[in-house]
Amino acid sequence: MRIASYNIKCFNYNADKEKILEVLRTVNADVVGIQEADVDSKRSGPGNQIQMAAEALGYPYWYFAKAITHRSGTGAYGHGILSRYPILSAETVDYAVVGENDHDGNRCYARLLLDVGGKELAFYNTHLTLDRAGRAAELEQVMASMKQDARAVLTGDMNALPEEICSHVDPALFAMLNPGIPTFPQGENSVKAIDHIIVGCSLKRSESITVHSADCSDHNLIYAEIEV
Repeated sequence: MRIASYNIKCFNYNADKEKILEVLRTVNADVVGIQEADVDSKRSGPGNQIQMAAEALGYPYWYFAKAITHRSGTGAYGHGILSRYPILSAETVDYAVVGENDHDGNRCYARLLLDVGGKELAFYNTHLTLDRAGRAAELEQVMASMKQDARAVLTGDMNALPEEICSHVDPALFAMLNPGIPTFPQGENSVKAIDHIIVGCSLKRSESITVHSADCSDHNLIYAEIEV
């Protein structure tokens, strides 16, 4: 199965919705962790952007996790998951520590238990905070949860380079699939590898991520192949 991670920048506030949908359509992943999605917000307008993407692309299952309240005070802002596999259970878990830049609410991770051909896969998706101390606490919390799952995958915009994340990931249990491939092609930050897929070692997987470049969001989509 193909898994992907994509920060869609709220469809670039709907200005590039069709272009971003075409990126997702082209990559054709079985499960996608999406970061930065709006629901009924002032800047993006009415509607749930995760639901919009699911319906436009034919994903029968989807989930939205509300994180930070939008600065305008209207609607919801967070991340979500699109899936071709049935969702057995779903939860949004707030991080215990609020990052310095997250004064208006907790960041969180989503955890879905998927039925993949009769096998359960715990699929996590997150968008970590901008300050390093906050990220460390968030990573410790989500990785502790993943250690309880027999089969687990984490996708996300982690706002951190691989060397920072590695200190929180046990290589005996998990494999990081982005060794340093740039995913955030913005000006002087264009060398930054901040979008990641982390896979439990019990799963067969790609050696590395593949990056699908496009100029409709400020991040590139990444994907990898796994076998459950």
